[in-house]
Amino acid sequence: MDGLTMPTRFQQDHYEGVYQRGIAVGAPDIHSDEITFRFKRELFTFPSIEVIGVCRYNGIFYEAKIDDLRKLAKAKH
Repeated sequence: MDGLTMPTRFQQDHYEGVYQRGIAVGAPDIHSDEITFRFKRELFTFPSIEVIGVCRYNGIFYEAKIDDLRKLAKAKH
């Protein structure tokens, strides 16, 4: 160790507080017109038109309840 860097054992997730509330974080892709939601290690990608009633923009990112996303994913498959 060179004294300038600290070893990190665990990577702190910036959205951990959001995940604890059961909320998934969404990032839109304007080229494919899809939104990809992340909840811990789960990823869900939906066309934007399909998640209009499920997600909302909070001023920083899109958010949706993880239970609603799981129901939507199950209904699609």
